[in-house]
Amino acid sequence: MEIPLTKGSGEFYKVGCEYRDTGKPKNDDDQLLGWINLPKSGLKNTGGIRGLRTLSKSRKGIDGLVLTSSHHPGDTHNPWDDIVDHHMGMIRYWGDAKWHDTKRIDDWFGNKYLRNTIDIPDDQLFSRPFILHFTRKRKGYVQFNGLCVLESLDLAWFQDGDVPVQNYRATLRILDCSEVHIDWLIRWRVCTDKSERLIGAPKEWVAYVNGKSPKTMRSWASKVKKKNEQLPKEGTPEAKALDQLSNVDPYNFEKMLVSLMKRTGKEIIQDIEKTRDRGDGGFDFFGSFILPEPFSYEIMFKGEVKRHRSAISPEYVSRLVARLDRGEYGIFMTTSYFSKQAQEEVYEMRYPVHLVDGAQLISMFKRSRIWKDEQIDPDWINSFS
Repeated sequence: MEIPLTKGSGEFYKVGCEYRDTGKPKNDDDQLLGWINLPKSGLKNTGGIRGLRTLSKSRKGIDGLVLTSSHHPGDTHNPWDDIVDHHMGMIRYWGDAKWHDTKRIDDWFGNKYLRNTIDIPDDQLFSRPFILHFTRKRKGYVQFNGLCVLESLDLAWFQDGDVPVQNYRATLRILDCSEVHIDWLIRWRVCTDKSERLIGAPKEWVAYVNGKSPKTMRSWASKVKKKNEQLPKEGTPEAKALDQLSNVDPYNFEKMLVSLMKRTGKEIIQDIEKTRDRGDGGFDFFGSFILPEPFSYEIMFKGEVKRHRSAISPEYVSRLVARLDRGEYGIFMTTSYFSKQAQEEVYEMRYPVHLVDGAQLISMFKRSRIWKDEQIDPDWINSFS
């Protein structure tokens, strides 16, 4: 069968590399629409979730999905932002639902694509679309994060302005392949025979569609964040919220964060308690997580809280690690940020510790009902005085 040609023929997307996105497929510089768009394929110049129609007469529907997340370094973190976690090889991606007086969750095109994908049974994996994920970090360019498969699709709520909206939260697994060739992306959509569709396909995709367990791409180094990625942008409501917290009594601050964890983690936190104000044994709170059915497994944790302005160095994190008993998990929360060395030590040594920086801390507040009028509710803060 003759395979159509595009400006991307012979090219490939490489994980971590940037590509020009002018929004115009006929632009000679365009490496997104210009490379993978074909006549009648349906790929439009829109963000979010875009479907690539099958071009084979033997199939119907979508053969590929292009997902784009927006993230500009230094921008305020939004709790409803998509999360690209190269450390775990996973992406948490929100559907495209917004508040609407008549539309339902599956009436949005992007959500419909995700729903149709997850509904394809495991014995028909050749009918599932490939998923390409990109992040828009600067105007006119996108970064390729990898070839993905849809692991699960869950219902969740997010806040659209002042209105709670039900939406889908997709979990994507990044397959362990650093390059995805444009010729294969076209062949997968055009060809009818299964063997022809797989010519040039990454081996992990071949494993996936044949019902085997593909390898996941993981990289702890990519988890290390810069200072400006861990703190809200100066002058934003989120940065001012950190200033609110800096004026709270240290012991009351610890109480506040324990209360915050109860609110945001109520689905998995069985219990959590603050330690004594003095003589606390080197940690500020403790409790346990309960993994839901079918596991029903309890994990004990201990946590440390630091209301700092400067970087959290490796020594602080090591002290928490030293106080963890066998099988326990650690949570280190701060209003500031973690040094590069502290992060590298956690990931390289595989410490069972989760680091919560200033931006993530504010994100937790924004998930709760105590974020009001672009600030942490002052009445809630005063209730701990």
